[in-house]
Amino acid sequence: MTVSAVSPRSSSSLVPLPRLWSAAAVAFFCCLAFTANGSAQASSSAATITASEDAGRCTVREVGRDSLMLGRRRLYVGPQSLEANAAGELFLASDYNALMDRDSAGVWKPVVMDSVVGVVISPQGMPRLVHAPIGNRLLGEVRVAPNTDGSWTVVYAERLESDELPPDFKPRNSRRLWSGIVRGAELTMLDTLPHPEGWIMSADLSPMARTGDTLAVAVIAQVPNDFRRTIIFERRDGRWAYESLVTRFGMWAAPGYSPVSGLVMASVESDPYTPGSSGNTLFIWQRRGEWERTRRVIPGEEQGVQRPSLLFRADGSGSLSWMTAPAGRASWRAFAMSGNVAEKNEPVVTVEPATSVWADVFALPWNSHSDLWIMPHEDRPGEMSQIRFVDAAGNLLHHLPTPFVTDIASVRTGNGEYVVVGGVYNTTELHVTTVLLRFQVECAR
Repeated sequence: MTVSAVSPRSSSSLVPLPRLWSAAAVAFFCCLAFTANGSAQASSSAATITASEDAGRCTVREVGRDSLMLGRRRLYVGPQSLEANAAGELFLASDYNALMDRDSAGVWKPVVMDSVVGVVISPQGMPRLVHAPIGNRLLGEVRVAPNTDGSWTVVYAERLESDELPPDFKPRNSRRLWSGIVRGAELTMLDTLPHPEGWIMSADLSPMARTGDTLAVAVIAQVPNDFRRTIIFERRDGRWAYESLVTRFGMWAAPGYSPVSGLVMASVESDPYTPGSSGNTLFIWQRRGEWERTRRVIPGEEQGVQRPSLLFRADGSGSLSWMTAPAGRASWRAFAMSGNVAEKNEPVVTVEPATSVWADVFALPWNSHSDLWIMPHEDRPGEMSQIRFVDAAGNLLHHLPTPFVTDIASVRTGNGEYVVVGGVYNTTELHVTTVLLRFQVECAR
């Protein structure tokens, strides 16, 4: 079913979030972001890093390092969504952010900053705040995508207020989703997305899929007295519509546009073909007129699948990536398969054997026939020690000590650079700031 307009309605039921911030995680973030916000000063000269023997004939060079500053103030924006446009700008968006300034005694303290969905960063590294008419307590996950005219589309969830939660905790579900257009740093054309009345949606959004100016994003919803469903929102010709799929005990969804297969979705849900299955099985759905669950990729009893993502190339090939929760292991793992992933299962490759519980795994374009992954590595749980560059065969291209104390996001820009973003903590001045590392990856063929 495709619907183009429905009036939103709130409800008090709860849908479990795919990702939950534990009390300890929230306390850690607040300690970093609201008692401090800065980083060690950005290096004025870029370091050159030559890949080790692990990388074979590849070289990774750091070509830039920038801290996000608003005047003399230090800015932290959580690495929730990071995209690049053709003009060389970056859009970093999140429902967690903080701004710090020195008081008269030289102590870094938080500056009141609310209703901020992220920053547009110029090619020179200058950030401009993007405001939205919603407070950050009720701001859910934010997704952004570049449009062909140089503007950006922003989609975010408005959380459903709950009096049962402490002030420092965000509500777990959304009242509705919003979409708008950002030009420069101004959010305009803001409107709600249509959705089924009475369904309670998670405040977590899937990665955004794009082909031209056609966009898709998905969210898990609870249907009263029924199974969960996945709602897929799609914008065509500037107008949003939605479709819903029955995904029993659905936990995650990730749409992607294949030039050959059309709109495809990776879904983590219970296995309807296996009696007693309770979840965490990875499926591929395809829209062939109607939506079909076309195949099972990873059974839930084999891997506890979490947070999938899809990326397709111009020839229809692509990469399917996912995380798995530890089963008798201390650290999480990241996996991927590359090739004709819309139509068949390809060999599974370990992208990262020991990563952060908060990490997301996304393939990044590398060349016309292959992708690469940039992942945090943990020597010990809770302590990120490296950033690793890995190719589609699972080969380690390069690793370097991480400067980050938070999760990271990465993107490939139009000039072929890879930008890695995260929070860096200044142990002397006790603040954390967003830092952008820029890399060139060059491999002899």
